[in-house]
Amino acid sequence: MRRILTVVLAVTLLFTFTYTANAGEMLAKGAKLGLNMASLGGDDAPDNKMKMGIALGGFIEYGITDMIIVAPELLFSMKGCTYDAPSDPVLGLNYIDIVIPFKYYIGESDFKPNVFLGPSIGLLMSADSDGTDVKDSTKGTDFGLVFGAGGIYNQFTFDLRYAMGLTSIDDSGFDLKMTNTVISIMVGYMF
Repeated sequence: MRRILTVVLAVTLLFTFTYTANAGEMLAKGAKLGLNMASLGGDDAPDNKMKMGIALGGFIEYGITDMIIVAPELLFSMKGCTYDAPSDPVLGLNYIDIVIPFKYYIGESDFKPNVFLGPSIGLLMSADSDGTDVKDSTKGTDFGLVFGAGGIYNQFTFDLRYAMGLTSIDDSGFDLKMTNTVISIMVGYMF
């Protein structure tokens, strides 16, 4: 499964950057900042609650057609969860996320709504559980799928997205099925 996801992501990245370099027109670039509401899902995930964090980074938008664009993003993203236990221990996971949403714009006006879907890969930067380093028992990559809706008004962007982990983040040797799940509210500014 991991090999299939790696190949799909690699082909998507290759297509995206090859196409945009040769035929696509750069429409915009900018910065994003958002609120992450993260938790763990999966069959073996312990009872947990959402952990608040931030996401910030940059994006570039390339036109494929008048209504379809590809918008690669590079984001620092705080994920993890708060365990549902008496002392509310926190699992903090920090990633560099590469997200490649394909956006479909609906209509032509000053306000431009869109829906989007695309792959993501997260590169683990740090992992800690209440001050204890747990990076050795957490996988270094997190493959996922991101979808949502948003819009552009003047030079401002916003979106509401759901990031669904497709592979387990557990690397403890017990083959536990635990995935990142994140709801994000993002705002951005185009240069």
